[in-house]
Amino acid sequence: MDALQRAESDGRISSKESRALRVCFNRVDTDASGRITVDEVAALLKELNVANGNEMKEAKKYLKGVDKDSDGTLNFEEFCRAMSIYDATDRTNSMFARVIAAAMPEHVQTFARMKAVVEEDDKVWRKGGCRAWCRVDTYHWWVGSYWTDWAVMIFYLLVGCYFHFCVKPYNRVNPYGNGTFEVDRTRTSGSVDSFMIDKPHRPDTVTVPILMGGCLLVPPVAVILTQQFFLRSMHDMHHFFLANMMCFSMSFGILEVIKLAGGRLRPDYVARINEYGNGVDNMDIRDVLEAHLSFPSGHSALAAFGGTMFSLYLAGKTGLFHADGGHAWKVLLVLIPQMAAWGTAVSRTRDYRHNFSDVVTGYLFGVGFASINYFAYFHPLTSPLSFYPKSREAELVKSRPGYKVGDQTLRLEMLASSKGAWGKFFSGQHAGRTTEDAVAAVKAAQSKYQSTRSLEMKVVSSAPVANGGSVIN
Repeated sequence: MDALQRAESDGRISSKESRALRVCFNRVDTDASGRITVDEVAALLKELNVANGNEMKEAKKYLKGVDKDSDGTLNFEEFCRAMSIYDATDRTNSMFARVIAAAMPEHVQTFARMKAVVEEDDKVWRKGGCRAWCRVDTYHWWVGSYWTDWAVMIFYLLVGCYFHFCVKPYNRVNPYGNGTFEVDRTRTSGSVDSFMIDKPHRPDTVTVPILMGGCLLVPPVAVILTQQFFLRSMHDMHHFFLANMMCFSMSFGILEVIKLAGGRLRPDYVARINEYGNGVDNMDIRDVLEAHLSFPSGHSALAAFGGTMFSLYLAGKTGLFHADGGHAWKVLLVLIPQMAAWGTAVSRTRDYRHNFSDVVTGYLFGVGFASINYFAYFHPLTSPLSFYPKSREAELVKSRPGYKVGDQTLRLEMLASSKGAWGKFFSGQHAGRTTEDAVAAVKAAQSKYQSTRSLEMKVVSSAPVANGGSVIN
């Protein structure tokens, strides 16, 4: 809820005054985009004949003074904030507010009433710091169904923890058949050679802490230190964190079940039994139990999801798969996380923790989990909107008054455009892509949404009910 809605809900401003502000906003927002642009301010200045032919220059100056999020446009909340500082006796006021007041003098009293509302909101902002910024940013995209996503992620983690700590793996038959763990190399069928379990036990090249840091810490920190440091988009950061954690929990939960059900013996099975179990396959000992968890490779799956998720994120942000986006440096950038994942996977065979089939299967699981979750929260890599996270448009339309499909994407586009070279890089404008491309894609999405809604309404209206009528009369 923004400052105006909070003020209206607690009675500090009337619904009539709220509607008056909306009327003023729509008077300037001639294209009904939900944002006041420089061109629209210039058109108003020309209409009032107050800029002496310098409308565009003056419009940029006026807009810059009141554009709080520096995206080059004014949304409705910024407009209300700008108009709240209007004072007819104070010539040091924002010129933007004076121009609007000159065009609509009948609403001057409403502008004055907004002053107290915005001052109170500013106190919250100053005291709240980062929390206040998060609150304002998340208003534009957050919906309650994201709590369900986090709950599902926790469910996967709980499943993995239960099976990891409470369930023992399937105990496969002794491959020797002679009741000992001595290697019998005279046999050809069912011998230790065919099971490949007589390899030496070696320390891990890639330890569990390094693996966890590589897939759960490095990509999020890289995202924060690059794009988020410059653009400060909680929307993008939330979606990456959620997708990344969902991949981890799925890999941990699902693969743990498969490992236990398969019970395949590791290549260093014999060495573990002799070293930790004194020649006895005692699965009450953790290191002996681990000897039964070869298929598939958990290290490979976790490394694959971490590398693939970050690679897909970089491919989307650089526009690698756009018609004009293919460049060798982009390919190299996207492959760097994959190289780390490949190295981890190969190390599992060198350490005799897994067979090659275990590693390949685990890697494919990781790539699959990463792809599913990335495309659940981000646009396809070939889309003009691949630079931005998805929004749950249907829920936003219902829960946000005046919200239209694509509004949040356009907000991110304008925000990126205003952030210089770095913002242009992460919005694809370095590769010749323009804001018009994003606007065209959003309009196509709006048209598709309206067509889908119309079809849904027709289906619902034609559905029979018990009294022989229809759902909608």
